[in-house]
Amino acid sequence: MGFDWEGSVEHYGDALDALAARLVTMAGILWGRPVETLPRRLYLEILAILRPAEFALRRLIVMAAWKVVPFTEFATANQGSEPEGKAGKAGAMHPVSPLAGEMSQRDRGGDFEQGAMEEIDKPRPFPIFDPWKRYGPPFLTEEQIAALNDPHRVPLPPRPVLDPDEPVPAKTLCRRVRAFANALLNLDHHIDRMARWRARCHLDSTRPRRWWPIRPGVPPGFSERPKTLVGGTLKDCHILALDALNSS
Repeated sequence: MGFDWEGSVEHYGDALDALAARLVTMAGILWGRPVETLPRRLYLEILAILRPAEFALRRLIVMAAWKVVPFTEFATANQGSEPEGKAGKAGAMHPVSPLAGEMSQRDRGGDFEQGAMEEIDKPRPFPIFDPWKRYGPPFLTEEQIAALNDPHRVPLPPRPVLDPDEPVPAKTLCRRVRAFANALLNLDHHIDRMARWRARCHLDSTRPRRWWPIRPGVPPGFSERPKTLVGGTLKDCHILALDALNSS
């Protein structure tokens, strides 16, 4: 008996639903109320949950696109016929959604009402690919490293203490929360997006910008011994997504 990939997608989808409901409530956007600012402490708490949850959702989409959705290649001109089903961009066939059967009946709205999310302004589409890693400037320049052995060096000024209750802009954060919650409400659509990208990668005439849906290394928030729901979900989804990619 093989591994139950469909059951795993169902299980971790429910866990992410609970996280989405929590994030929407914490951000105060449950009823569509516009949020301009949030206290710094609350802003950082939401970000600490949202960022690893986004990476976990991308890996959940990879799991479903590789192991649940039947793989369908693009139709070529030599075949002389259209594939069954509705064709999308570049002649891609829409794969069968893994949520079309029993899984589609689950409550994907978490603990909040779906109608409340529909009243909110349409957020940006959820990115199904990991963002590129950012390699910024080094922490210390060569001159600063050489000055570390100087006994007469001037110490760096201490970092300012930030007020945890200071209001900070939260529009971008709330848009990310809404995009994350809406992606779970339309999970089958994003799985289809990933499946179509997978099919495009097998075309000789197509050179995708990316050859791998997740970036190398462990995602932000990954822990070998997670102590939170988001940490455990991210760890399991990351391991299963790598297994799905490497075994297909």
